Amino acid sequence: MQRPGARSPGSRLLPIYATDGLGVGPQGFGFLRAAPAVGAGLMAVVLAFRPHHAARRPGPAVSGSYT
Repeated sequence: MQRPGARSPGSRLLPIYATDGLGVGPQGFGFLRAAPAVGAGLMAVVLAFRPHHAARRPGPAVSGSYT
């Protein structure tokens, strides 16, 4: 179990990437921190409104036949 406040190495280095690599200030850093949440929200909306294909028959990996 991770300890509280532990983050991935990418998010720990994000302030360095924001200032030195991209040359953005605090506002750009905020946009970079918010990008994964925005992407997750957009994908949730896309998957929620995607047509459901329940009548489709399962593929060979599920049914066990390769015909």
